[in-house]
Amino acid sequence: MDNAARNGGKQAVVANLVRGSSATQPILVTVEDVHWADALTLAHVAGIASTVADCPAVLVMTSRVEGDPLDQAWRASLGGSPLTTMDLQPLRAAKAAGMTAWRYTGGSHLDGYDTMTRRPGEPRPTRQFADFAEFFDGWPTLNRKEPGL
Repeated sequence: MDNAARNGGKQAVVANLVRGSSATQPILVTVEDVHWADALTLAHVAGIASTVADCPAVLVMTSRVEGDPLDQAWRASLGGSPLTTMDLQPLRAAKAAGMTAWRYTGGSHLDGYDTMTRRPGEPRPTRQFADFAEFFDGWPTLNRKEPGL
């Protein structure tokens, strides 16, 4: 078996896992730090993006602005799958401290503060979004099932 066939098989397995997992309830698939991905990894992520376009799943990726590999050629490889990008800025110090205090109760308000502050262009891990989604007024929690997702 050559590498192309092996990689095609891997993409098919992941696509089947996404389809099967989302058959009973909507799912969220996360891929972090895409800016470090090589060409093969980007091909696998494009396969996931194409798969989630046809099932109740959402793909969320994080990437730094500098070195972002999601260029026109990569977007063209999605085969028409929708893609939305958001540029996120670092949290203000007061909001980061409040989120940290909320998450890490029982300790100092500054416990974990460094995990919530980032340099401009440095993405926040999506796990932190899931942990803190309900902290923000009016934001839905990521665990809630959304009709029609």
